[in-house]
Amino acid sequence: MKNNITRLLIGMIALACSAALFFSCSDDDNAPPMLDHVSIVPKDSVLQSGARGQMVVIFGSNLASTKAVYFNGYPATFNPTFVRNDNIILTIPADAPYANVDNTIRVVTEHGEATLSFVVTQAPVINSFTGVAENGATITIDGDYFDNLVSVAFVNAGTTDTLYADIVSADPKEIQVVVPDGTKVSYIVVKTALGTTVSSSTFGLNYIIYADKFNSSWDNWSWSSEWDYSSTTVVKTGEYSYKQTFTGSWGGVQLHTADISLSGYTAIKFAVYGGPGTTGKVLNMNINWGTTYTVTLTEGAWVVYTIPLSTWGSPSTLSFVVFQDNGSTSPSAPYLFYIDDMGLL
Repeated sequence: MKNNITRLLIGMIALACSAALFFSCSDDDNAPPMLDHVSIVPKDSVLQSGARGQMVVIFGSNLASTKAVYFNGYPATFNPTFVRNDNIILTIPADAPYANVDNTIRVVTEHGEATLSFVVTQAPVINSFTGVAENGATITIDGDYFDNLVSVAFVNAGTTDTLYADIVSADPKEIQVVVPDGTKVSYIVVKTALGTTVSSSTFGLNYIIYADKFNSSWDNWSWSSEWDYSSTTVVKTGEYSYKQTFTGSWGGVQLHTADISLSGYTAIKFAVYGGPGTTGKVLNMNINWGTTYTVTLTEGAWVVYTIPLSTWGSPSTLSFVVFQDNGSTSPSAPYLFYIDDMGLL
């Protein structure tokens, strides 16, 4: 029995010594950190750049005692659970600087620090664009991260036609460009030195009914209403919007033209803005006095509608566009709303 206990103790001591030898050889607790490369989580491809908010892995050695990680001098938050001797999993800070910086990652451990070249990217953000949707017009693109602007292009929807715009002025939050000749309904593409973005909504109309002014071939046959074709109170694009006030129940906007062919057109598009107290108010909208389509107003906000012509059985011609108070949803007349950027796609 005594011999068995002795042998067991000797075995445990030998095992402990072996473990100590293994860990002292595989992880030098006093060594400064070394950085090798960065990859996307969970892929193992090597990155030289990454977007703010992107999760990445920093590979290296002697990283177990990491105290801080900086992207271009900005501290990153990390969970110690995701720190190992050979890698750190963390997210590039959403506010990490990206312009006019030294483009480095710096890792600080208890025993030193190391740096690695790395570019923090930030794609531009397009919030809105204002201006008349006509070739040769100057429009304004509002957004963010337009630093180091490279180009602005218009890509006609459904095609690869890319038309580059002349840039009038630019700063980090606003760009002014001239709409290039040949632009139809298109997406706007903004490219900077650190990324490219495409607008989520289209710009322009293939046929204009109202954009700053009415198409000269259209007349207003509205009733129980007051209107202003050149309102500057709230504007979607350009300088003016069409302000409409219904003064009585079942008032209506009836816009009329001699029959125009709808060959080649697929939808009618417009923006509508609700006046005071109109949130939830429903208008009856139709073309050619056909099927009613409901348009819901939102107080203090533009809402863009794109309605396929198939809604009305794909008519061959267009003669009327109507917006009418439906007489049931509050508020009752009088109330007002605005229309802008109306036309055909």
